[in-house]
Amino acid sequence: MPFKPLSWPAALWKRDSPVFHCLLLGAVSGLWLLLLPNPLASWECRFLDQTFRWRLALKQAPAVDPRIVYLMITDKEVAEVHSVSEEYAGIARLVDEATALGAEALVFDVVFQRAKETDALTLYEAVVRSRKVVLAEGWQETAGQRVRSLPFKERLLPAGLINVEPDPDGVYRHYAYVQRHEEHLEPSLALAAYCACQQIRWPDDFKFLEQGRIRWEELASDNVSMAVRTLDSKPRLLNFRSGWLHSGPTSFGRITPAELHAQYAQQQGSTNQTRPAPLAGSVLLVSYVASGIADSGPTPFGSREPLVQLHATALNDLFQDRFLQTLPSRVEPLLVLSVVGFGWGAGRCTKKRWLALFWLGMLALWVGAGLFVFCRYGLTLPVVTVGAVWTSACVLELVRRHSREWFERFKLRRTMELYFSPGVIEHVLAKPGALEPQQADLAVLLSDLRNYTSITEQSRPQEVYDLLNRVYSIDTRAVHQRSGNLIHYVGDQFAAYWGAPRPEPLAADQALAAALEMIIGLEVLRRELPAAWQGLFDYGIGIHFGPALVGNVGGTERLDYMVLGDVINTTARIESLTKLYGVKLLITGQVRNKLSRLPPARMLDRVIPKGKTETLELWEPAHSLSPPIFASLTDHYAAAWSLYEAGKFPEAGAVFAALARDFSDPVSRTLAARCQDLLQAPPPDWQGIYKLEAK
Repeated sequence: MPFKPLSWPAALWKRDSPVFHCLLLGAVSGLWLLLLPNPLASWECRFLDQTFRWRLALKQAPAVDPRIVYLMITDKEVAEVHSVSEEYAGIARLVDEATALGAEALVFDVVFQRAKETDALTLYEAVVRSRKVVLAEGWQETAGQRVRSLPFKERLLPAGLINVEPDPDGVYRHYAYVQRHEEHLEPSLALAAYCACQQIRWPDDFKFLEQGRIRWEELASDNVSMAVRTLDSKPRLLNFRSGWLHSGPTSFGRITPAELHAQYAQQQGSTNQTRPAPLAGSVLLVSYVASGIADSGPTPFGSREPLVQLHATALNDLFQDRFLQTLPSRVEPLLVLSVVGFGWGAGRCTKKRWLALFWLGMLALWVGAGLFVFCRYGLTLPVVTVGAVWTSACVLELVRRHSREWFERFKLRRTMELYFSPGVIEHVLAKPGALEPQQADLAVLLSDLRNYTSITEQSRPQEVYDLLNRVYSIDTRAVHQRSGNLIHYVGDQFAAYWGAPRPEPLAADQALAAALEMIIGLEVLRRELPAAWQGLFDYGIGIHFGPALVGNVGGTERLDYMVLGDVINTTARIESLTKLYGVKLLITGQVRNKLSRLPPARMLDRVIPKGKTETLELWEPAHSLSPPIFASLTDHYAAAWSLYEAGKFPEAGAVFAALARDFSDPVSRTLAARCQDLLQAPPPDWQGIYKLEAK
């Protein structure tokens, strides 16, 4: 049935409209987001990771602060060290040389606590001598207690915590600049490094506000005024620019110890004292990136990224004051309510494929909007949540339309099943109103009740009505079980066919099987009838095969699905011949030739029905009422038929008469009488084909 969109007021309040359903969906989803955790939070995180990668691929990722440089201790340097004392001496050399080269700060992403006091003395003295080193500290769980890891026995400032907690899905995306320990707040490694670069002292230059917030003043970018900065203990979403292996303006600079030594040697050998220091103003993040030693984990850009990126990115966000922002929790439910507008647009799509295209288009626009806002303003939108609600609305609308169409078609089908067979119903529902006829080869079955007039005269109308319904129920069930189609009920006649509207290679087999099933059912019915009816109740069934036209007949106001063709009239003639021969079932040679498996049967006669020119070969298949000696009767009948076909009417008549007497065969009785008639008026050109003079 055609889908008609509703006007806006009607669509908003009509319970069977997509807008109303979307309003309920948006209200439920919004309340869920306000009161309960977002079940799609993990998917939002995955989409955020993809957004980071899209931003980089589109070259929209902002450049990093060039002052931040990785000082990487690689596999080569680790392989050259044979003891802890050598390791610490080498790091002390890095401190001295980096300080001499003008580094503004050396930030260590490693806690020096493995060496003995004598081994660590060299590094300790270098740190004290430099005054530009930011040391790493951390918390460890030992025997159920939280223990602080310090690099030396004496705590050296500035220092910051390196502990970073991953998101619930195990990916590192957030960074806590301030961490709470008992009643005190502690700076992270990135915040401690920033303070060292800005010459801000922790905790003296900070004000500690409520709910773990901190505030401080620093020199503004104009180098004249003071700017106020604030942070809180809530982890911030890191503004990742690129992955570890990426290079370019979105990646931090890198230097190895060998390159540092080379620059230091070059500076020492230079006579130009006015030349600026190679690392002037730079912040070196010293970290191990050697295999098996480096601290690595999953980030938005990879599953095993060096986690020194977390501290570098957090420091970069502080330098540039460019943090990613998320929407307040109360704003997401308002965005979810946009599903009402989506429902209005979906309601205007009159076809399902348009609805699917509308959904895909809206999702593409929403994803594009989320990417644009992220790249332009650093704001993350709940793209997955809103998209999921829109998708749910689209699915619900498709289900609503499909269920409504299914219900309407179900009601129509249930009504049509009272008048049409299943095969015709499928065809009519697929092509309603189609008037083009279909050429098909059909197997047609027609049955007729005998003595119907006598039964009617002896019975009340209701009794006759009930009898017809029982007969038609048996006939219809047998036909439908064999995938046949009904033509009509007319009085005491019943007609069905096989082979249309879809071709049926086994049409003849199905028709014969249905006829045999009908005989069984009608004989059961006979035994259940009143004694007065049992002698009168009789029937005949004929089956023929031939071409016909099948389709809707009528006009736009009234249609009827019909079968047109001579095959119907011929089948009616064959059925009427069952009375002549005294048999229950007759099939033609055309039907027998189409059977995939030939059943026991005897060829009864070759005739030309009255008003026809076509010769029909009549066969009687064995059925439930056939005598046990049917095979013997068939053989004797075939012998008599050979005499009859050869024109030896006296001999044939004698054999037929004997068969009628010995086997009580009504067919042989009919053929014996015909032989007597042919003896009286022999045909001039006899070929074994008898032309009937009566229907």
